[in-house]
Amino acid sequence: MVDPRNKDPIKTLLRLAPWTEQVKEITYLSGGYSNDNYYVSTNEKNYALRIRKRPRPSKNEQQYLKISNAPEVAAYDSMTGDMLTRWIDGELIADKPFTIKEAACYLRQLHSEIPSNISNYNVIERILTAVNSANYVKELIKKIGWKPQTIGPSHNDLNPWNIIRVKNGFRTLDWEYAGNNDPIFDLVALCHGLEFSQHETNEVADAFVSNITNDHIIRTRGIFLLREHAWAVDQIQSGNARVEIVEQRDTCLEYLQQLVREL
Repeated sequence: MVDPRNKDPIKTLLRLAPWTEQVKEITYLSGGYSNDNYYVSTNEKNYALRIRKRPRPSKNEQQYLKISNAPEVAAYDSMTGDMLTRWIDGELIADKPFTIKEAACYLRQLHSEIPSNISNYNVIERILTAVNSANYVKELIKKIGWKPQTIGPSHNDLNPWNIIRVKNGFRTLDWEYAGNNDPIFDLVALCHGLEFSQHETNEVADAFVSNITNDHIIRTRGIFLLREHAWAVDQIQSGNARVEIVEQRDTCLEYLQQLVREL
């Protein structure tokens, strides 16, 4: 059944793919924040359809989608960011979480695959843009005092809902934020989503990369939480005030205020 609230997925399919007449079923997938997502069943293969809620071109995402860890792209509209990918059969890490060892191995493998010469991801710039350079956010940036220690290819939106465990490894979704950044940003994002303690996060860090201090991990977690808060603020201001987004805005700010008191 097609969800009546969305932009027309049939029209999007017609625009993206010439074989729409083969479609047997389109099912709305709940849970998307920036996108409307659908399961598409055809006579031969099954797909995932992503329709942007706020259409925007992404000049770099397509290049990151070429790596083996990403979904297999069937069609991509570079003007809107709408995309059709092969359906991935597997288990979400949100449903079957990583162990500490698995998390470190996954991060090493992922970062070895991501190309380093495509784009850069400036976390602070993203934060300030999302909240229109709000004064309280600028003050939090100063208090957190985060600076990247190293720069390398990063996903920048890792969480257990973006990673699927498959027979031969993993597939990673949502590459629109990918770009060169401090790799520890990916580590703290993943560990935060897995609800790892600070001690467990440090264990992942020790197995993932050498010479990273506890202080840098904590400050990176601070800038990650501020990015998550700023994203939620931007979503709410654009009219997407879902309960869980409002909760993210508020809880991230509470965590941040506690974190900066302890720095």
